[in-house]
Amino acid sequence: MIKKIEIKNFKSIPQLELELGRINVFIGANGSGKSNILEGITMGAAALAGKLDHEFLSTRIRMTNADLMTSAFELPQKNQVIDFQLVDDQFKKLKFAINYKHKIWSLATLSFNEMLTIQEIEEGLTNEKLSWNSKLRSLIISLETEYAEIPKSLKKQIAELSNDIENKTKYLDSKFENLKSNTQIALNTWSKKNGIDSFLIFAPENHFLRNFNEESQIHPIGVRGEGLFSHIVELHKEKPAVLTKISEHLRLLDWFDGFEIPNDLMFTEKRIRIKDNYLEEGIRYFDQRSANEGFLYLLFYFTLFISDETPKFFAIDNIDNAMNPKLGRRLVKTLAQLAKEHDKQAIFTTHNPAILDGLNLFDDEQRLFMIYRDGDGHTQARRIFKKEGANMPLSEMFLRGYIGGLPNNF
Repeated sequence: MIKKIEIKNFKSIPQLELELGRINVFIGANGSGKSNILEGITMGAAALAGKLDHEFLSTRIRMTNADLMTSAFELPQKNQVIDFQLVDDQFKKLKFAINYKHKIWSLATLSFNEMLTIQEIEEGLTNEKLSWNSKLRSLIISLETEYAEIPKSLKKQIAELSNDIENKTKYLDSKFENLKSNTQIALNTWSKKNGIDSFLIFAPENHFLRNFNEESQIHPIGVRGEGLFSHIVELHKEKPAVLTKISEHLRLLDWFDGFEIPNDLMFTEKRIRIKDNYLEEGIRYFDQRSANEGFLYLLFYFTLFISDETPKFFAIDNIDNAMNPKLGRRLVKTLAQLAKEHDKQAIFTTHNPAILDGLNLFDDEQRLFMIYRDGDGHTQARRIFKKEGANMPLSEMFLRGYIGGLPNNF
């Protein structure tokens, strides 16, 4: 699990450090930089996955213009380099930077677990090879100065020395390639273990959740909810126990009495049968097109947290969409429980105070951050702690302005 993230020089973030838990909630005024933090993590994940092309980034980040991606603030060293540092729960540290050159974003430097960066090692080996060749050239020049014609015995020594340098150079090149390969394998293993390789910002929309015909280019579920039906069908066929657990958690809705994949679906037909226990026996079932938004969002969230095919580390922007305040509070409590059970790590953004009451801030794995812009306009984050004996709900503390996160001019 990722425990610490540091981002430098990205959008409204000149420098920001976050110490994360398993469930993290961001609150803050509009434009404070909540989404910028999520997009910064997305940018770093894309770099580690080797997917910094415009096509990939444009579907995940709102602005991909290089002048807008790097910080627009006056910094001591203004450049188009974005720095990242990630630390996991085993204190393994990954530091890397990406830059923008020749209209292309690329990985500039990378150091894993306090080792020298690949670039530093390559530079060191190059300098060592240059030093050997420089010494050989100096020797030849000095001999040519001393002798009108270099004796055969010395020529033989020079040839042997030259051959020795060539063999050492080949050895160093081979060692460097092995080092790069081993580092990449270690990095890939680390990224996958902590879920950073597949980090996504989910922002489900009613249209895509309700219209099961939409497919996703992202497996198994798209960031707006595309592909949800296809994944549910896949679970129905291969992992019915997972689908059963999703259905059990949907009973947060008092009217819900189960859902099923009809056996009589035509090849092009995509629907589920949802049962309402308040309706008459003959008409209890209806499909997703007639379902309320709350059900569709819950179906999406529970699938995201329970399925082992979905990312391990992700964000949900505006998790309060279509949520009754009490339901939103229950949802966050349930998702915190599911995150532990299924080894997921998530970041939520919200503007709904009721969402905060679903958090247990006495559990160190559940954390609340107030995101704000300081006097210079820089995005900052402050962790909110719940004090022992404090009886006021977090929602009320938020609305009264005790923990910040509200616009200053209201």
